[in-house]
Amino acid sequence: MAVCESCQNLVDNTWAFCRFCGNQIVNKIRFSDLLASDVYTSSSILTSEEEPSNDAVVLVVDLQDKQHLLNQHLDIDSHQIALIRGKETAWTHLTHGLHYLKEVQIDQIERLVFVDRAPRYIEYTVENLLSKDPLPITLVCQMELKISDPVTMANYLEIEPQILTVHDIKHLMLSEIESFAIDFFDNEVISGSSDDSKLAKEFETQLTRVIAPVSNGYGLTISQELSVEIYREIWIEDSDNSVLDKVSSTREISAAVVSESPSISGSSLLALTEETIIAYPVRRRASILNILRVKVISRQYSLSDGRARLVDLIESIDSEQIISADLIAEIFGSVQGFIGDTDKANALLLKRLELEIEHERIRISLIHQYGLSDERLALEDRKCGIEVQSIWEIERDKILLSIDHRREILRSGNKQELEQQTPIPPVVNTNIVDLGLEWYARYKEIKREDYASLANSDLDIQHKKAMLDIEREAALLSIKLREKEEEHKRKLAEIEALSKAGIETLIAFAGPEQGELLLQLAKTRSLRGYTP
Repeated sequence: MAVCESCQNLVDNTWAFCRFCGNQIVNKIRFSDLLASDVYTSSSILTSEEEPSNDAVVLVVDLQDKQHLLNQHLDIDSHQIALIRGKETAWTHLTHGLHYLKEVQIDQIERLVFVDRAPRYIEYTVENLLSKDPLPITLVCQMELKISDPVTMANYLEIEPQILTVHDIKHLMLSEIESFAIDFFDNEVISGSSDDSKLAKEFETQLTRVIAPVSNGYGLTISQELSVEIYREIWIEDSDNSVLDKVSSTREISAAVVSESPSISGSSLLALTEETIIAYPVRRRASILNILRVKVISRQYSLSDGRARLVDLIESIDSEQIISADLIAEIFGSVQGFIGDTDKANALLLKRLELEIEHERIRISLIHQYGLSDERLALEDRKCGIEVQSIWEIERDKILLSIDHRREILRSGNKQELEQQTPIPPVVNTNIVDLGLEWYARYKEIKREDYASLANSDLDIQHKKAMLDIEREAALLSIKLREKEEEHKRKLAEIEALSKAGIETLIAFAGPEQGELLLQLAKTRSLRGYTP
């Protein structure tokens, strides 16, 4: 229930005047109220529930389905602007202040776009870039963005009711930044660079020029100079962990920070270069898959667009044809059964791409560990592929269950919202009736809350039971993977021992129990031509 701003008494949402003090009731609705009431079609269906909610920037509401909002006063802050339009009409701007929507001179209002124009600070991190040397490069770029043209943003988003967050804005531009960074570092030699600002400033100047038309196309403006930091990835001696060594930055770096930077010898740099050459297709594949993932998040591609569109999109960003047709077919085939359900299909496609990218990262680590042993590298890579497929099957079930659960919650919430909008017939204005109405309205409010709580509790119980079943399967899978890992290590140790002798000698002295190991040894030796 609402509260009268004059006397602070509880009032019904349908009252035009307070029945306690007689003042007119102004039902205000703010940007935060619209977010809290779930009046939009949730575009965060692709976002994992474990991720924290991020800052909302734009809200698109279909007023045809939300007629009760026309009886509200839109409360707009100084850093916000609202755009509304009717059927085939231009956008009308509502600025700072209180606006009664029914008094806006528009027939049949259809859309409301609420825009927060406050600047947002966004950080981009792009990994698996390669220099001309080649050496692995990681780019960190920070910029401050604000919506300078709300109409352009409204035209881009008005296709459906939705919410646009800082996370979404980040992904609108990330693929363009990553594509430019790939081309830029392809022509830069990093091995002889020291920690200065020249390279970073050159990158910042060119990126600003390239990204400006892209950001303007969404109604966005870069309000401050970019901050750029460039790192090369090096491996710690006698360790499987890598660290980032800063090569260049637009920021001022103190002498103390420079002295703490990890040093790399000439021989280590040569080894790193050779290792990067071996892992070149792996890093490129990870980079291309990440660009594709970003395009799905930013809604530039949907699985409903079909396989042909997916192939064309990959070809446009994969000039070297690093992504094989088999991998495309495998990715598309794993999720095509859900094409009829856009939310599920795109959420599953995102998860599949994330797992494929993680697989490529593991391959990079494997190449660092076993780069000089082709047969061992092939075995470990095959084992990793089996594990990724097993994880995918569990994650797929989790995503499907989570989406169904969230839909049930939204459905029950919308039903409750419709019940709250049911008008109450006018009554005689007497003190006794007023008191009775107040208590009755409060009784209905509590009853609705009880029903909603009970319904949501049942949904939560069903969801938790289903999640427990999936977690049980995941635990069993984890146990099986550990058992296979131990068996894998045992066989590797035996194969390592057998590999010191020639196959002819082993065949001459081997008994029947060594037959399987000899077969495995022969297979691994045939894999010496392994290519990542």
